[in-house]
Amino acid sequence: MKKGSNLLSALLGLLVLSSWAATAGPAPDVAALEAASAAGDHESGYQLGRLYFLGKELPRDDAKALQFLKPAAEGGHARAQGLFGFMLAQGRGLPKDERSGCDWLRKSAEQGIDTSQLNLGVMILKGLGTTVDVQSGLDWIEKAAKQGNLDAQKRLADHYFFGAGGVPEDKAKAAAWVRMAAEQEDPWAQHLLGNMYEWGQGIPSINYPEARGWYGKAAAQGNPRAMSALGLLLMNGQGGEEDRIGAYYWLNVAARRGESSARNALPALVAGLTDAQLAEGKRRLKEAGQAPARMPSFLP
Repeated sequence: MKKGSNLLSALLGLLVLSSWAATAGPAPDVAALEAASAAGDHESGYQLGRLYFLGKELPRDDAKALQFLKPAAEGGHARAQGLFGFMLAQGRGLPKDERSGCDWLRKSAEQGIDTSQLNLGVMILKGLGTTVDVQSGLDWIEKAAKQGNLDAQKRLADHYFFGAGGVPEDKAKAAAWVRMAAEQEDPWAQHLLGNMYEWGQGIPSINYPEARGWYGKAAAQGNPRAMSALGLLLMNGQGGEEDRIGAYYWLNVAARRGESSARNALPALVAGLTDAQLAEGKRRLKEAGQAPARMPSFLP
């Protein structure tokens, strides 16, 4: 029984997540924000600190970010506390201080800020600035996940599916969290959920139609592993009718993106295609701006 992915490498450290990310809208009125911050408006101070921290609408400047975030955090602004704690824990703009960073993240997390709940949970799981406590760490991450925080849902799925970070493996719990993330259109989660249906992990039984459906969603978003997995199901007629032309398309695209399982499957697939099927497969690739993978490199 194979696993759906390697450890989710993007989630191995602390994250800057959605509540701190820049949002679409009019350009910020920096002068107005500065005036309001100087008058004691902590929300304006937080917004300025966030803008300098992110370095998008304004040039990235950690010192200026801290200049605005620290007073806002000390004034009780929950999101400012979380971002200030993150900067302390990461050593952004000042010497790294994981213990103080953890304390500020906790203040923010206790006020319900999902980003801070997730990052606090990660720090507790890793013992950064605090004592390792697996259950407490999971509890904080779960609080964020229940608020719809996608990265928290993915981290829980990752921990429970692989038994990562000292968390006991629990495929059923992994399935519940990965489904939430998949339903938010995340391709990593969609691929893992498809894998769980294909191999009967964390669910009552193997379900190839569901696997094909979730792989298809992830493949459409460019996930090479999902492309390869979908191609293999289409090739073998698992979860629906056999579709060797569709298999040819997805395996080629996956192979050109470096997916070894697709490279290994292509020679046998191509050997069984008719001239008409091969021509149609190549036409679909060309229409999508793709090219067939180089077959000689796949042959013995």
